[in-house]
Formats: sequence, C-alpha cells, structure tokens
Amino acid sequence: MQHYTPDRYIADGDWVVMLGTTRWESRSTGKVMDTPKADFMEFRNGLVVKFLEFYDTAAVIEANTP
Repeated sequence: MQHYTPDRYIADGDWVVMLGTTRWESRSTGKVMDTPKADFMEFRNGLVVKFLEFYDTAAVIEANTP
C-alpha cells in the first residue's frame, strides 16, 4: 500500500462510512493501481462489530496480471 486517504466520514446511528482513495503496487508485476474505497463500519458499545470494504476489484486483477 502506498497510501490510504480518507476523504469523508458519514455517520448515521451505529454506522460510519469512510469514503476515500488508496494506491497499491503489485509485488508480482510492479504495476500501480489507484482506486476509490468505501468502508462501512457498524459500532456497538464503542467496538466495530461489522466491517465491509468496497474497492475496484477489476483494477486489482489488472494490476496483478503480467
């Protein structure tokens, strides 16, 4: 990972959403990929009880394809 940049947090009840970007470099190919990223977290009693992340999986596949 070259960077993980949160741009915005949105809270609604027990849920917090992070919208941002990230950049990765493939160890096997040396290719670099940038992708938007969204993390969804559900909290209970101050602890994360559910975590979901979304990003461009097609870009990951492309970056790891010689």
